[in-house]
Amino acid sequence: MNVNWRTVQRWQKGSPPRVQTLLRLADVLGVPQGYFVDIDDSLTTLDELRERMDELAARVESLSRALDALQSAQPDRLRAGPWPARR
Repeated sequence: MNVNWRTVQRWQKGSPPRVQTLLRLADVLGVPQGYFVDIDDSLTTLDELRERMDELAARVESLSRALDALQSAQPDRLRAGPWPARR
């Protein structure tokens, strides 16, 4: 792979190699490139995660507006809570 022993030592100590190095390593070892790095799935996953986060943010905003509207419509009842007052 044309890397020196110090580079391998860094990998052993937890410093990850670059993506291109992982792809070359997969070729040398005869394993699929996705064995170390699954580029397509990770990008898809990130895009899906961003999309879900946007959807959840929109839902939270919608719920917040609905709660504000309920509180405006019935301020006394919501402040008191759903339980009867103690005697």
